[in-house]
Amino acid sequence: MSDVDGLHVRGVVKKFGDMVALRDVTFGLKRGELLTLLGPSGCGKTTLLRAIGGFVDIHAGNILVEGADIGALPPERRPTATVFQGYALFPHMTVAENVAYGLRLRRVPKADLTARVARALDSVQLSHLSDRMPSQLSGGQQQRVALARCFVIEPRVLLMDEPFSALDRNLREEMQVDLRKLQQRLGITTVVVTHDQEEAYILSDRVAIMKSGVLHQFDTPDGIYDRPATRFVADFTAMTNLLSGRLDGNMFHADGIGAFPAPQGIRPGDLLGLRPEALKLLPADDPRALVRGQVNFAVMTGANASVEVSFGDAATLKVVAPRLPAPPKAGDRVGIAISPRGRATRVPV
Repeated sequence: MSDVDGLHVRGVVKKFGDMVALRDVTFGLKRGELLTLLGPSGCGKTTLLRAIGGFVDIHAGNILVEGADIGALPPERRPTATVFQGYALFPHMTVAENVAYGLRLRRVPKADLTARVARALDSVQLSHLSDRMPSQLSGGQQQRVALARCFVIEPRVLLMDEPFSALDRNLREEMQVDLRKLQQRLGITTVVVTHDQEEAYILSDRVAIMKSGVLHQFDTPDGIYDRPATRFVADFTAMTNLLSGRLDGNMFHADGIGAFPAPQGIRPGDLLGLRPEALKLLPADDPRALVRGQVNFAVMTGANASVEVSFGDAATLKVVAPRLPAPPKAGDRVGIAISPRGRATRVPV
């Protein structure tokens, strides 16, 4: 990937007194890609977003957009636009006036300004509400106005700080899909902060998982889900079954449970990761079963059943399986195999 293409963050360090908020963060995005920053509270994801936007200074490193180092530029001179968590719409301005605000600051001629505002509102399907006040809009409509206000200044990079956190679940899911379609159509390089893993998988070309200012993994959503690079990433992304054991040829013998096919690249000392949804429940006498145990408990979660299976001596596996006509009950003996679409994963320690 060329440094003149998209967004590149190189060795960025940010400190607040003695606390290091960002530790040598490095990654590169191609033009038009969407990245989500994901991690627990205090991991540095919002600080990184604000550093890209110029709202906090960095102590070391470089931030490049389309090959130009923007690290020393103030926010208003950076080729970025930010959608803040609360949208930050001016309550005394109409929708059109809010969208035009950035252009007025840049002293764009009136004819050009009017045309660009019209295009921006059309892109978010709000042309018919141009004369409304923010108080007359729904939460989803306010979100679209905030997006249009960013699009109208034609940024190279769009920054979004938990943009859907104030929306109810149904509207949030609708807006996630709408944003992704719009972002792909416009081809704007985009960085989104979120605490919602499902949202990250839906939106992203790339996901960055952070903890204590350290970038633990920068990868595709599939890469994060299927190949966690560290124990923290596996834990954070709910890879509940992390098994210690020993390698014997092409089999991994999990302590207290039994043997599973060893994933490619696993080494002595690594853990075996098995996502609950990668496993399949079978009758105890089914010859396809790799291991057999006893159901501790089972709960229904809509279309699925979440089942904990015990193997004695505190060894357990969690299985999330499609709901069955006769769901398993506590005390039942069951077999477990890896589902046809599932896989075992190497987790480095």
